[in-house]
Amino acid sequence: DRLPEGTLISWDGGDFVHWGRCIVPANVPGGWMRLGPLATIGAALPNAIAMKAAAPDRPVLLITGDGAFGFYIAEIDTAVRHKLPFVIVVGNDGAWGLEQHLQTVVGREVACQLRQTRYDLVVKGFGGDGELVDSPYQLPAALDRGFASGVPYCININLRAHPSPFAEWQLE
Repeated sequence: DRLPEGTLISWDGGDFVHWGRCIVPANVPGGWMRLGPLATIGAALPNAIAMKAAAPDRPVLLITGDGAFGFYIAEIDTAVRHKLPFVIVVGNDGAWGLEQHLQTVVGREVACQLRQTRYDLVVKGFGGDGELVDSPYQLPAALDRGFASGVPYCININLRAHPSPFAEWQLE
């Protein structure tokens, strides 16, 4: 209920995203886009740009993990150049979370660690804006600032890894 009415949501892949997909309902027809069976992680960023281009008067929210966001991050330049504002929420645990959880179960973790890059600063570098969030209590005001900003706005959420319900189901 914190999102502006009619918000279109583009969901990426990754374990962080599964948390949101468990609790955010799909209330807007055509406004809850997730990666389909032929898509790849990272595609939610270009999808969000397309959603905003197709519906410029509607708010758009991209929800992604730190690994997935890095795939097409240069497309932030496209959004800035074409004046397509939207809010990006990046769950940043510094890891390929789902793979890390799955590999831990089999007893060997390989190449799952990432740097906890300040994606809000990267988006600023492309001409957007953003901020770092370290507490869930900071998120509502950050969302408000993001939707009011008029530019691509990245809310980089530092978090600790914890398996989502989807990951736990996969681990059973």
